[in-house]
Amino acid sequence: MAQAANLRDEAMCELISSLSTLQATAPTWCAGWSAHELTAHVAAAAEERANLIEDHLAGKPSRATRSWEVREPPFRALPALAEARRWRDADVSSRQVILRTGAGPDIFVTPGEAPSALGNGNGNGVVIELRPHELPLLLWGRCPARLRDPNANAERLEDVLGRLCGQAVA
Repeated sequence: MAQAANLRDEAMCELISSLSTLQATAPTWCAGWSAHELTAHVAAAAEERANLIEDHLAGKPSRATRSWEVREPPFRALPALAEARRWRDADVSSRQVILRTGAGPDIFVTPGEAPSALGNGNGNGVVIELRPHELPLLLWGRCPARLRDPNANAERLEDVLGRLCGQAVA
């Protein structure tokens, strides 16, 4: 273990000495990284390790460490079976939510797959079919991604509803 640490320290010293002889804008073997960026990256990692050592020496409990996959899981769509199971849960199953907009038509949210919003026929409301995990987004005034126009920079929920319904929603 000590031998590996010595080799690592020697390699780090060689890296630092070679980086110190370069101009800040010089390219490195790390594609797209300049010597300045690589030096900043290495320095930040060294500072983080030093902070861990200081915490340990101060007697603070060690913080839980997790692998990259656990800390930053990839964004994945729910499998169809998991989504179907979620709809059967008592808190979301066949529940219709009505959002009162004040100036515009009411919004009726129902369970479903269709990425659309339709007038409910009597002219005083809009029906949106959403997946269970999209409902909290709507309740917080955010627009589920599959309802957004992929060519628009940023759309407010009201803009999306107006586009899908063919009318202005306040």
